[in-house]
Amino acid sequence: TSLDSFAVSNNVVVALDREIAQILDATISEPYFLPQEFEVFKLFGVNTLDQLETMLRTHYSDVLLRANDIASNSDDISFNLASGICIFYLFQVVAGKTQDRGW
Repeated sequence: TSLDSFAVSNNVVVALDREIAQILDATISEPYFLPQEFEVFKLFGVNTLDQLETMLRTHYSDVLLRANDIASNSDDISFNLASGICIFYLFQVVAGKTQDRGW
């Protein structure tokens, strides 16, 4: 999918994934996005890959905090994560912030 290409070629995604992998002592494998996943992104106001990149830049540090939260509860398990894992964490962060505001 175009998301698969985005996950392996976008500098922000690659950098965030690399940092997440270091935090979680994980390896990054090939991306695996389902075609319908972009429809879910639209629920968060993301209609283009440019908007997705902007959202990743805006929440960069929050995504890394999410990875640290996961690492603190991982019992030193080794992870294998798909490229673009930062996108998954991004929407966890955004959903959490939305919930905090009572939306």
